[in-house]
Amino acid sequence: MLNMRSVDLNLLTTLQALLVEQSVSRAALKVGLSQPATSHALARLRELFKDALLERHGGQLRRTALASELMPRLDAALRAARAVFDPEVSFDPMQVSAEVRLAATEYVSALLLPPLMKKIKSEAPGVDFRVIPTNKLAVAEILRSGQADLA
Repeated sequence: MLNMRSVDLNLLTTLQALLVEQSVSRAALKVGLSQPATSHALARLRELFKDALLERHGGQLRRTALASELMPRLDAALRAARAVFDPEVSFDPMQVSAEVRLAATEYVSALLLPPLMKKIKSEAPGVDFRVIPTNKLAVAEILRSGQADLA
């Protein structure tokens, strides 16, 4: 059983940046820490989770299976924590700036995405979509691995 008093909750924002950026240097810039401090935080997170979280593949870091599984829960936990401190904030889609990775079949891309994208661009112009081509059999793995946000 984990003693929450022994966990530095600031590590959660660093973990999110590390998992999204898959780079210690870029994560450090994102959270406003030095590269050595971010590297130290990664070491602490690895010890806490008993998992590498990010593994070197060639010249890149890639998320482990556990890290990919943690991403949606981590995002939800950080959103909930922010809501505790700022419950009055309302969602304004016109102010959102984000990239959404969408796994879609060729059929969906051709038939459904054009009108959907048009509608989203009018409602939330700062949201960009990156379409990841897939087939029905690969959708679950693409979502599980964190390569796409939705399918």
